[in-house]
Amino acid sequence: MKVLKFILPLVFFIVFSIVSIFLTGIVLYACGEFFFYFYKGISTSFSSSIVLFLSKISLYIGGFAGLMLWIANLLKK
Repeated sequence: MKVLKFILPLVFFIVFSIVSIFLTGIVLYACGEFFFYFYKGISTSFSSSIVLFLSKISLYIGGFAGLMLWIANLLKK
């Protein structure tokens, strides 16, 4: 039970950080594409490689941020 008390917040912080960074990246990318489409007339180019690239970024940065949030939570106690 004591191990679960430490592991569950770690998993929560990491998953929450990864999902929030991924969704933020997708929204910012879509807004940028539509801005250039309506403002400059440049066609949009949504592709799976962009989504995979954003996934990779969110895994690395989200994992690091979640780990740091977990460490800060442990130091607070």
